[in-house]
Amino acid sequence: MPQQNLGRVTVIHKGVWRSDAQYEKLDVVTHEDSSYMAIASSIGVSPLRDEDIDSSTSINGLKWKLLAGCGVDGADGADGADGADGPKGLTGPKGDSGPEGPRGLQGPEGPRGLQGFTDIYLVGVDNTHIYEGDKDGGTILSDEYTLYFRYAPEREYYTEVVLVLERNTIYTD
Repeated sequence: MPQQNLGRVTVIHKGVWRSDAQYEKLDVVTHEDSSYMAIASSIGVSPLRDEDIDSSTSINGLKWKLLAGCGVDGADGADGADGADGPKGLTGPKGDSGPEGPRGLQGPEGPRGLQGFTDIYLVGVDNTHIYEGDKDGGTILSDEYTLYFRYAPEREYYTEVVLVLERNTIYTD
């Protein structure tokens, strides 16, 4: 029985088209979302820019044939379900204080306070001068008075109050 050489009879997928690759008849490539099959040998002939494009089909050249073209975008799908809440974010900076609120209502009268001391006695005074300059020829800047009080004549302890007189102003301590 005589044998006949049919050559290559199956397609070989070569991956993404490259300008520097050699392609033979029945090689298949992908290029810009479409698939093409070589119908003649070529190097550097893009399936989209086949210089020998057959004007009757406008999609097939003399080196490449379109196998599966990229379709048009489909309609948008329905919105998916809401995802789970994310983690709590960081605390933001403190905001400005708000305006003062309106005055509140008058509260009820409070209970009567404890009876205070009725017998308070001044039992002593100390006086100290504070000078500018030396004591003999200087100017008195202030006087400091320490007053000693007792709350009743029979009590042993006392309270001390210090008054400072400076430039016609009284400070208490």
